[in-house]
Amino acid sequence: MLRFLHTIALLVVSASLIYAQRIAGGSEATPGQAPYMVNVLIFADDTPGGYYVCGGGLISTRHVLTAAHCFGHQGINKILVIYGTNDRLTVNLNQNNASGLTYAVHPNYSSRSKQNDLAVVLLNVDVKLSDDVAVLELGSAVVGTRYTLAGWGETSAESGASRNLMITEIAVVADTNCASIYQPYNRDTQLCMNAGAPTDTCEGDSGGPVVIQNGGKYTTVGIVSYGPADCGTVAGEYAVYTRVSGFITWINQQINSLTLPPQNAPNPTITIRGSGASSLSTASCLLLAIIIAVMF
Repeated sequence: MLRFLHTIALLVVSASLIYAQRIAGGSEATPGQAPYMVNVLIFADDTPGGYYVCGGGLISTRHVLTAAHCFGHQGINKILVIYGTNDRLTVNLNQNNASGLTYAVHPNYSSRSKQNDLAVVLLNVDVKLSDDVAVLELGSAVVGTRYTLAGWGETSAESGASRNLMITEIAVVADTNCASIYQPYNRDTQLCMNAGAPTDTCEGDSGGPVVIQNGGKYTTVGIVSYGPADCGTVAGEYAVYTRVSGFITWINQQINSLTLPPQNAPNPTITIRGSGASSLSTASCLLLAIIIAVMF
């Protein structure tokens, strides 16, 4: 059984249920260790009282790169992006959060074949760069290299929500490993990485960037897409990521074309371009409700 790596969270203050997950086999990130990471909350008509949860990476001070399948839902009406913090439930209401004004899903994305699984979100504010907030460059993957992955997804196929950002390193492997398992698999636009024990991405990590750091620069070479459902518990398994180098032209086109509306325009509505549960405290759910109310 395959899994797409996003999840659903129900905002229910009384029941206090949050469906959200984290990196399997990783460790808790230290402050500023993954300053490009964002948590993307997607509100849609098919999740009344709740939202979908994905990861993403800042690729400019106004744009987030994430997975297309995160937006495969009916009636998306709100997007909340949390950045600059490892604790997704402790958010300064005047900082560390933005709303998504519009987003572009790759026009050739296919939910059936899982090809071209990427999207770009335009934020309503310019994020301020700091030790905790950084922008990713776009680059190419090298087979055999270990890359950093981070997220708030499951730590196992049965676990629940991670309040804090988790982080791990996973190696890129030869395309033949994925091409022999997953069909179709496109070597030009998809990336194969280890998914077996002891570490893997899991549900809730969709859209997160595959990153390498060189000095003070962070470069993304992939985007979390899909993989085996057991999340890093079986040796010799592989997962498929979107290969960033296959889409650099398209990504830059979105950065240049997804722009803010005129300053005096009415409040914008969300527009589209292109085609495990865990319990949290009532206080945590109330905090999320307050953040969302303030933002929208």
